[in-house]
Amino acid sequence: MANYTLSAKSITDATQSAQFDLLIKNVPVPEIREILKHDDPINELYRLVRNDAALAALFLRVANSASLPVVKHFDDLKRAITKLGTLRSVNLIITYMLRQLLPSSAYDVSTQLIDYSIDTAIALDSIQRKPSSYITGISLFGGAMLVAGYADHMGINVTIGECTALNLELLPVFIRHWSFPEETLQAIELYLANEHSSIALAISAVAHKHRLSPFPGVDSSLPERQIIEVVSCINANLFF
Repeated sequence: MANYTLSAKSITDATQSAQFDLLIKNVPVPEIREILKHDDPINELYRLVRNDAALAALFLRVANSASLPVVKHFDDLKRAITKLGTLRSVNLIITYMLRQLLPSSAYDVSTQLIDYSIDTAIALDSIQRKPSSYITGISLFGGAMLVAGYADHMGINVTIGECTALNLELLPVFIRHWSFPEETLQAIELYLANEHSSIALAISAVAHKHRLSPFPGVDSSLPERQIIEVVSCINANLFF
């Protein structure tokens, strides 16, 4: 097997190739809508893409694809649509779809990163109930997902630590590959630029919940009481 360099530059370069671009973003939104009509849309997407990190990006595209009718496939979310309104229901749909991937995933590192992303989204949404809190939260391990996706694509074995070590450096690359409308991208970028303390608290809570070492680039001096309160919010999530 060829030796591939696991670095921010090599991964950024790889995202420019047509093949890797297909993995990350090039399933058109109308095609996603058709896939969602299948009895088992999770497996159908996985059959098409074969990459957990790419699946995470594709699920997020659903949020802006006017695919709310997908809720009819998930009986336990019907109450959410009336109780929480459209925006939060979309967030719950995304969370539900991602959670369904976890038990059957064959790629453990990507599975863990998706799990961390969901928990971070729930945490950040509990800290600040802004419209952009959830979608920003679920993006925060995007750089690490790129590493996992690249490694999977190249046949390289990687650890969670190797993925998260490059997370901050590759996060902007991941966000660009989402292909969200400009308004959504601006909201995420604005949140990332101005809400450092909330982001640090959310990620610290995820590290605490999963008994992980502090993530690179995250303030590790936050009061434990605050962290435990956010962990409680994650664990008390009513739907997942």
